[in-house]
Amino acid sequence: MTAAVYVWKFQHLPLESNGPLGQRIGGKESIFGVNDDCESPAYAVEQFQQKLGGNVDSISSVTASEEFIFVARESGFVHRYSLPNIIFEHKYGLDIQSVRKLVVNCNSTKLGTVDSNNILRIYNTFIKDHKATSKGWVSAAKNPCLFERKDVWDMKWDEQKPEMFVAMEKLRILLFQDCMEDPDDPILSNGYLMRCNNLEVTVAMVDEMTASKGAPKKNMVHRIESIALQSMRESILTSGFDQTLTTMKKSTDTRLWRLIAETALESLEFKVAQMAFAKLEDYRGISFIKQISSLGDKMRQRAEVSSFLERYSDTEALYQEMDRTDLAIQLYTNINYPFRVVQLAQKDPGNDKILQKAWHQIGLFYFERFDWTRAAKFFLQSRSMQEAAECLYRANDFKALEKLEKQLDNGSPMLSKLGKMFQSIGMHKKAILCLSRAGENKAALDACFALNEWNEALRLSKGKNSDEVECALAKKVNQSIESGQILQAVAIFRKAGKTAASTKLLSQIAQDIGHRRSSLVLSKKILILAALEAEQFSKNGFKIAIPKVKSRLSVDPMRRSFESFLSKSEGTGTFRMFDNVWNGAAAYHYYSLAHRQLYQGNFDAAMKTVIRCCEYEDILDKGKIYSMLVFVSYRNGWFGVCSRALVKLETIPNISREELNSLHDVSYAIFSRQVPVDPERLKDPYASCFEKGKSYDACTVSGRAIMGEYAFQCERCGYHMIISEKNDRQSCPLCYVKLK
Repeated sequence: MTAAVYVWKFQHLPLESNGPLGQRIGGKESIFGVNDDCESPAYAVEQFQQKLGGNVDSISSVTASEEFIFVARESGFVHRYSLPNIIFEHKYGLDIQSVRKLVVNCNSTKLGTVDSNNILRIYNTFIKDHKATSKGWVSAAKNPCLFERKDVWDMKWDEQKPEMFVAMEKLRILLFQDCMEDPDDPILSNGYLMRCNNLEVTVAMVDEMTASKGAPKKNMVHRIESIALQSMRESILTSGFDQTLTTMKKSTDTRLWRLIAETALESLEFKVAQMAFAKLEDYRGISFIKQISSLGDKMRQRAEVSSFLERYSDTEALYQEMDRTDLAIQLYTNINYPFRVVQLAQKDPGNDKILQKAWHQIGLFYFERFDWTRAAKFFLQSRSMQEAAECLYRANDFKALEKLEKQLDNGSPMLSKLGKMFQSIGMHKKAILCLSRAGENKAALDACFALNEWNEALRLSKGKNSDEVECALAKKVNQSIESGQILQAVAIFRKAGKTAASTKLLSQIAQDIGHRRSSLVLSKKILILAALEAEQFSKNGFKIAIPKVKSRLSVDPMRRSFESFLSKSEGTGTFRMFDNVWNGAAAYHYYSLAHRQLYQGNFDAAMKTVIRCCEYEDILDKGKIYSMLVFVSYRNGWFGVCSRALVKLETIPNISREELNSLHDVSYAIFSRQVPVDPERLKDPYASCFEKGKSYDACTVSGRAIMGEYAFQCERCGYHMIISEKNDRQSCPLCYVKLK
């Protein structure tokens, strides 16, 4: 149930004073509840609180004039509030309920109401010598109905004459000069009332609009003249201007005088027209008559009159008849109708400037309607490059933006704007090219920094600003490492061509993941990426690529963060990646393969695969390798291998007393019942790797040592796969490269 009214005071403001889009302008919006009995019930929108509870007499209709707001309620009461301060003044009690439509006339002296039974009633808003009741409202007896008519579903007051109104009675339009007089002859129409102004009623054919496809046409809006206007036209045609003026001398009806002025202009009766304009106090009309009176050509005068009366199609036809296309073009230019200007200007050569201006206006037309593609098309035709670039950017047509960039000369101010556009969408090459062509090298470097294009930054610096680039790179990497975003630091190093640094970072990331047992496969994949980076590093001649920055800082911030991060890996073989770049990936591959075989119950294969991992004690955790070997060899029945693996565990440096005691307990539990003897002699490749950490070729599919079998060697990682184990595999199990 609605019992509050929202008021918005609209006013035109300069564009620059509107502030951010969607931001409320203080003091222009307010809201008030009609249940409030205080004199000034309005609140700011943010401060208003709806009062809940009680019997709510809801609002049925609201209307407003320049001076007042009238609020009708379901009970039949009408409240009047003055504007602009929204002060409560009166409360009327009407003899009706459920007011469906409430309309006030142009001077706020009369109210028209249409109720739910389609009965039109008219009341006075100001009552002489009235006395309010003890409750503060004027009773219906003190505010009687002035007019009543049934079967009316809509009404409009005239916008200038306070006594005139029009009503829709079923399918008939009734125009009343006064509520005390009978209406003019009814006019049949199935339209909807739009307005009543100057003895004319405007009707919209809504049914035709909704049935038609596309935009509504002009013929769907009808203008219906009153009897007075029709009679005046007939009087001018039959009696002439002299007798009509004699009849109209005492009349003050502005619409009738305007009809005389317009008809006199059409007949080129300038004296009569001047007299009518003087009666209307229309200085524009008087000035126009003085202007065209000096034209000797009657045809030109008729054309100017037609233009003054806003009949532009007739004006163009007269200009074309005079063979003055230039005047027609000037006409449409003055009324800001560039579409017709283009059509006319294209027929005559030598109108390039006019066409360019018209295309620009059409571009603005589509720009205001957010049709960026069409707007860009016409801006390009008018050579308005800045506006075209803005439209193409908003339309996400970046290919067209690239073509536009090629049309610009070096040093053009537009290049700088295009560079910033390309930078905002991550097109670094185009952004840097545009900014460089614009002569803004500093902005181009900043774009490289923002987009992490460090190779481009180093290329642009050409030794002149290399210290600045290295310092910015160090700062960026330092921030990434300290915030724990190591992969972002890797990406920065890769884009800067620092392959050694990115390889070391990737290696350490993989080892950290492996030590945490987060994911062996993820560690392997990261180490594959590190191996690929290391290969790229080796192709560059093994030049250490850790940046050295000559800056104001006493210690290079990137070197400090980078070395502190990698200090944890000293002695763990991280830098062994550069001796054999695929060792790290192979270590985690065989280690994860052993786990997979263990879970499948294939203890013999798991034992041999774990023995292959003994080569990688400097990469994998030594304790984890031999702990797993103890378990799988015990389950496989190789108690000699199990015994030697336990010895390896007991000799690990820095082992705690508790762990050592646990190992002794395990040894006692196993070998109190079993003899530490293997079923057979361990073959030489396995024994050499187990005892001495000597490498051998093992199948990347099964983990078995390759001893005389036919094997396939991967071209990328160099590791082997037994042909009989290959089956239908299409890629290398270790590095995932597609097999040829």
